[in-house]
Amino acid sequence: MASNKDIDSHLSSLERRYVQLLERRVAELEAQMNGSSASVAEEAPPKVLILAKPFCQFPVHMIKRSRLTEIKTTVAVSEPESTEKQDGKLAPQTVDDGASETSTGDDRDEKARYRVVINQRNPETGEYEDKPSITAPKKPIDVSKGTHAFTFRKFVKASKGRGDTVMKATGSEFDIHSLPLQELLGEVTRKYWGSNKVVSMRSPYSALIHSWSKAHDEAKKYANDSDPKKKRAGEDLQEILRWISASSGDEVLDRYFKSREKILDGGMIAFDCLWTLFPKGTLIVAKPFLKEHQIFFVQRVTMPDLEDDEPVFSIVAYSYEWDGSRFGRVPYPMQISFFTDKKKISELDFYPLDYHVDAQVTGPQAIENLKNKLIERGKRYFTYCTLPQGQQTFQYDGHAYHNRESGLFRSRTQIDDESGSYRSDMSYYKQSSDTANPPSTSYIKGVVVVDFKSYFQYQSPFAATLGGLCREVNVIECSCNECKNNFEHLYRYSWDKRRPEKSYFTDEHYLLFPPRVLGYSLDQKRWVQVQVTGLGLPGKANDENFHHKLQLSEEHKNIISKSVIAHGASNIMDHIPGKGKGLIILLWGAPGVGKSLTAESVASLAGKPLFSVGVSDIGLEGSKVETNLQKVFDLAGLWKAVLLFDEADVFLEARDTHRADIQRNTIVSVLLRSLEYYDGILILTTNRLKSFDLAVQSRIHIAIEYSDLDHKQKESIFMEFLNQLNQKSLIDPTNWQSIKSWVEEEGRNKVFNGRQIRNIVSTAMGLAHAENRTLERRDLSLVAMNTSAFKDALAAQEAVFRNNQLKAMNN
Repeated sequence: MASNKDIDSHLSSLERRYVQLLERRVAELEAQMNGSSASVAEEAPPKVLILAKPFCQFPVHMIKRSRLTEIKTTVAVSEPESTEKQDGKLAPQTVDDGASETSTGDDRDEKARYRVVINQRNPETGEYEDKPSITAPKKPIDVSKGTHAFTFRKFVKASKGRGDTVMKATGSEFDIHSLPLQELLGEVTRKYWGSNKVVSMRSPYSALIHSWSKAHDEAKKYANDSDPKKKRAGEDLQEILRWISASSGDEVLDRYFKSREKILDGGMIAFDCLWTLFPKGTLIVAKPFLKEHQIFFVQRVTMPDLEDDEPVFSIVAYSYEWDGSRFGRVPYPMQISFFTDKKKISELDFYPLDYHVDAQVTGPQAIENLKNKLIERGKRYFTYCTLPQGQQTFQYDGHAYHNRESGLFRSRTQIDDESGSYRSDMSYYKQSSDTANPPSTSYIKGVVVVDFKSYFQYQSPFAATLGGLCREVNVIECSCNECKNNFEHLYRYSWDKRRPEKSYFTDEHYLLFPPRVLGYSLDQKRWVQVQVTGLGLPGKANDENFHHKLQLSEEHKNIISKSVIAHGASNIMDHIPGKGKGLIILLWGAPGVGKSLTAESVASLAGKPLFSVGVSDIGLEGSKVETNLQKVFDLAGLWKAVLLFDEADVFLEARDTHRADIQRNTIVSVLLRSLEYYDGILILTTNRLKSFDLAVQSRIHIAIEYSDLDHKQKESIFMEFLNQLNQKSLIDPTNWQSIKSWVEEEGRNKVFNGRQIRNIVSTAMGLAHAENRTLERRDLSLVAMNTSAFKDALAAQEAVFRNNQLKAMNN
């Protein structure tokens, strides 16, 4: 068996062999680019596999060096000595090209301008070293005379394979020595790096790739300049561009240049070239919310690791949004999963605005149409967000996102409104990939209150805020004035913490507003994200339901209507300021006799939304009841809503009946304190009134008992629902009279409440619909008979239960 020493010796031999072959290949490429006729002896190459792994491109001072770079030692004879330090590291020597005009070294050999080296591990020392290419000048170059414009360094790494030596090409870099070239590169890439000089670049050279056209134009312009320094800098930049496009040492980058024309002209892209589409600050199009277009701008790009089983391309992009107090940039993470072959750019999950197309037009007109559409939508968004308090109630008809298992209130650590920046205020949000329960969609047709501030205050800290996207929290931006000035055009720092002053906002701001607003659905009792385009004007004060549909005595209607109209205009004051300004109405009686309908009618009469809450929203824990009750009253006041406590028995029972139940007594006490200072309309409903707390009674202004419906009321309710079906042509005219007769002869005589009547009509219509026909008398008769039988059976069981209770008490 071969010893470890023999194996290492063999690997060293193979590595040296590989370097010789690699240098020959580099010489061939140089000869092709320089038009040289030099030939290289051909030799059959060994069996070698070359792999590549891309590097992220960042400004020089932010590059996180790999271990390969950290341990490398430069030993080449012609390596320039470092005389300055930058960011704690030795920097390449900067040379003023003016000295080169008098240089006699190597008789102005043009190859002396560009130093090409291979960086690899020395098997004898174990360190990574630069080895000059075989095309380097034979005569040593005097660096002090400014001969080198740049050093081009390729990184390779040998690793043990199964019987073969596997050489991995791990990228490349340029050390820029020429001061004019440093300045020219700084000018070309300043948009992305914000630097006046570039002294080093590493593959995949993203800033230069994103400035490729500009670099070509500037290089050509400088190369034709009469100034010798500029001319030489332009020629040097052209040489750098040729190296990168022909043999960058980065497999991904090389593949990009092979297909670059197809990307530019055909609109197709490969997965590993996605990064080339998304320079920082680029406007992109995505559809995170109900397939609606939205414009973002790119904050950062994370290169995918192509060695992962499932590579993912990731970016963070900014939207521009309202948080309830001010406007600011909001970052969101986005991803594109791996795909094979090439894909049309406009069909990606997100793509640059410049590649947008639609079904009708393409090119600039499609982009302009989209921008105009989104600007108009953005103006509506601005209006909805900034309406005065109490005027943010809307009718909504459309789909909405809501977070699963979310109630009215979800506890979280409160964040000081004045602390930190806009983004730091959102630091309690997790990334979308960490969200355990992604949001659901539902259809809403009803009243929605737009309220961003309450959404953030009472929602779960893990709640999505833009479709299924959660806000990105790992966003680090330099806050120094220099960076803010240099990169304002990319990151729009000045847009943060903007108050709603309309004069400040431009079409660019409107363009980046999202397609949704945040608020609360009063009908579905949940926090929701709703479409801007689905919101309509709120309903105005309307007394039709109250006077014509509500089955209540005229005397009671008169009392309620006059009290509602007078509320808020009363001159009667409590001795203590702030107390006694509310209107408290108690509705009590059996289920299904119209209590909830009365509350809805009162809200409609007052022209206010109805905010309904129950015990499940407030809870029963004494420590939380007071806090949650106060939140409920705060929201009702904020929204200028009529507040309904449905089935409020637990809040109304006399405290002395539960002397041992301190928690229940606490709930009643909390309600009493809240009622004292509530200045809106509050409606309490209950099914029983057997033990009513006297202190609560003294705070009630109107109390109405609802008895069982009489024959006339039941007939009116039946006909109300049936008329709705008739107006929709769901009842054949030939059957209308027969159905009316059934109501007069049978329906009105049944022992039904309002809710049961509604269910009977709805179920009967369902039977007819299942048979693809209109409603008939027999449908109503069948369902009514079934309902009556169930009621009778339930009453019999209740009688047995009560009889057993009496026997137990007597025993």
